[in-house]
Amino acid sequence: MRGKIPSTPESDFGGGKIWRFDTRFGKDKLHFAAAIQAVLGPLGIALGDNSASGGPDMGPMRALGMPVATLKQNGWDYFDLHHTANDTFDKIKPEDIAQNVAAYAAFAWMAANLDGHFRASPE
Repeated sequence: MRGKIPSTPESDFGGGKIWRFDTRFGKDKLHFAAAIQAVLGPLGIALGDNSASGGPDMGPMRALGMPVATLKQNGWDYFDLHHTANDTFDKIKPEDIAQNVAAYAAFAWMAANLDGHFRASPE
């Protein structure tokens, strides 16, 4: 299954730093989550739990059994600006976006290149 990304990564919660990596992988595949988090750790991202939702846009696919991962962002001020006239790029901190890009790039590369998949193995 090498080269199979489980879904398209989506970032839709502003530009705050990512602080946690949650998954919904097969329990026998949680070693992949630990390996990915080892790469994300130096970016200040902790390993969360295995009950990720993937967000509302991924809900229908998750309900069909697709494994998901969530790179949780700091969104404490998200709705202060979201869809207002002040929702402009100058409000985004370059260091926060750099951390986001690094995290998503690392996750996507590792997911695409792992030898296996995130679904539970058949019993």
